[in-house]
Amino acid sequence: ARQSAAAVPATMRGGGKDSDLHTDCVLQAVVLADSFTQQFRPVTYQMPKVLMPLANVPLIEYTLEFLAAGGVQEVFIFCCAHSAEIERYIRESELELRLATLRLHVLAAKGQCFSTGDALREVEAHGGITNDFVLVPGDVVANLQLAPIIAAHKARRESDRDSVLTTLMARVPPRHRSRRAGDEVLVALSGETGRLLRYEDGHKSVAGCKLELPMNVLQETDRLQLHRDLYDTHIDICAPELLVLIQDNFDWQDLRRDVLPGILGQFEMLGKTIYTHVIRNEYAARVHDPHTYDAVSRDVLRRWAYPLVPDANLLPGQSYRCGRGYVYKEDGLVLARNCAVLGPCAIGGGTSVGDGSSVRASVLGPGCIIGAGVDIERSYLWGGVRVEDGARVRGAICCNGAVVGRGAAVEAGCILGPGVRVPAGAILSAHSRHTTLSPDVLRKMSEELDEDDDARSDDASETGGEAAGAAADAAAAGSLGGSLGSLWRVVAGPGSMGHDRPAVSGPMADEHSEPDEEELEEYEAAEEEAVEEEQFAREVEATVQRGIENDHTVENVALEVNSLKFAQNRSFADCLQAITPTLLASLDLAGRPKKDRAKELGRLLKRWGRLLSRFVQSAADQDVLLATLISLATEEDALAESFQHVLFAFYDHDVLPEGAIMRWAEAARGAPAGSPTRSLLAKAEPIITWLQQASEDEDEGEDD
Repeated sequence: ARQSAAAVPATMRGGGKDSDLHTDCVLQAVVLADSFTQQFRPVTYQMPKVLMPLANVPLIEYTLEFLAAGGVQEVFIFCCAHSAEIERYIRESELELRLATLRLHVLAAKGQCFSTGDALREVEAHGGITNDFVLVPGDVVANLQLAPIIAAHKARRESDRDSVLTTLMARVPPRHRSRRAGDEVLVALSGETGRLLRYEDGHKSVAGCKLELPMNVLQETDRLQLHRDLYDTHIDICAPELLVLIQDNFDWQDLRRDVLPGILGQFEMLGKTIYTHVIRNEYAARVHDPHTYDAVSRDVLRRWAYPLVPDANLLPGQSYRCGRGYVYKEDGLVLARNCAVLGPCAIGGGTSVGDGSSVRASVLGPGCIIGAGVDIERSYLWGGVRVEDGARVRGAICCNGAVVGRGAAVEAGCILGPGVRVPAGAILSAHSRHTTLSPDVLRKMSEELDEDDDARSDDASETGGEAAGAAADAAAAGSLGGSLGSLWRVVAGPGSMGHDRPAVSGPMADEHSEPDEEELEEYEAAEEEAVEEEQFAREVEATVQRGIENDHTVENVALEVNSLKFAQNRSFADCLQAITPTLLASLDLAGRPKKDRAKELGRLLKRWGRLLSRFVQSAADQDVLLATLISLATEEDALAESFQHVLFAFYDHDVLPEGAIMRWAEAARGAPAGSPTRSLLAKAEPIITWLQQASEDEDEGEDD
């Protein structure tokens, strides 16, 4: 098998006592780069799934960052298909150097591999695993802390030497949008120890409102816990003995369908045990299919997976900053003045968006070109995608280099493979998938990858209307009207983006097993409120911009903003949060010499300070205005550098009183050292000291 930089892992070398000591200390992990599913075909015919970008970062980056943060030191990345591409990416991106604490080894399958069981048998034969290890697919996004979980696993192994596996699950409502279709298992746990007693399809276990459980499960514990609200993260802490068990049982193919039930069902013969760790307030999710790709992308954009967020800038050269409404922008963007970008969104560097175009709840990769009058909603455009004037893309994935012609429509659930060109005026059917691969190539690749698929693929029940086998790949192919690309299949299943099914929004639940109708309504109302808030902010920004450009009076601009406020039932604070960034953006502080910034801030507040004052009606409004200034200063270096001048200008023109500034300063002193708030406080110390001295002098004068 090919390996990365180090030809032989240190844990496999001889060396007596020193080698044994090294082996005991190294925490290992196995990352499965293949998911053994068909959910992203035909894209995965041309590229590995783990290199698909999620929020403009390859999936494997999230997985390896998670492992590195958890103290893992050595990772074996097992690949079946596309192993050369994965190895090249690791080498050319200097991934091992960037992660620093990880040693990476790419293991390519020596023979045909059709399942997780086959992959783990090859890993066991390779001989590199010598300790307890973390087993994780390469498409997992997680921010949970591994160290205490691994420590608990090892402590449990001391008291129960027959324990071979700890599986990690999260409390997530069954209808939560992060779940894939049909992802509902019945889990029985021992309340005393967390030992897993039963793991099976929840739909099969419950029939006619009756639950059937074997008697031995009821006899194992005095505190039996039954769950249908546990989401399987597919993150496992394994003992090396697990690999031996899988090697000895060649009919075990899928880890969840075969291995777990096999060990649990043969306890009297095998004598091995499994435990479950339930995470509550941390994030862990797997990208199974286009539906969960969409769900996890939105979670990352909304910062549920923090610190794995776009402005963490995981890749070299990235420069994302998070703006209001979860809009992330890289340097080098060209956005037309009258285009609309509504979060959550991420837009990569070098991308341009034309006049009158709208981008909502979407991710645009680097180097995309969006024409005029384009409508993009809840879609994912990878690098170098071009969408021409008047086109519409809704609920779709457009891979690298795809082109959507003038006036064309790409409907919900569509996937455009790399380099696909949609002709002008074409309307693609919902849930259709298109590729540049020829029918002959599709047939050949399907024959190579689909052997024994019927028996072994773990997504056989999830593909909806998708046909199986090589013949369907070629037979379903149809031309895109003479442009580059052809129809592969129409996959209108619950795993597709845009497929209607009950869903729950928001973060993973920690204590609720099943949301009721009232909770669902609250989630939906929160989503609607976020959209309405963003729309209001856009309208106010446009009003203020017109006022600045046309030199309107403060009274006229205030009248228009007040009209919007009353029409949409917004607060004074909402108005301040929209007006303030618009006024400061008009200065372009970054393009001015530092010595001129204080003077320009003074001119701005002299002209427009009265507009802000009209909407500062209470101490709470003062605090909101200050919070808005803090947020803007953390996003823009020029504003942060001039923060003391910002505060002085707002004070000097009677927008913010001394008391509001001193309240903020007092609260900021309690912020963690090194935080952006403490940094801004340090820059503002001159004005704060001056205000304190002026107040003391005034008090002394009154005493005299």
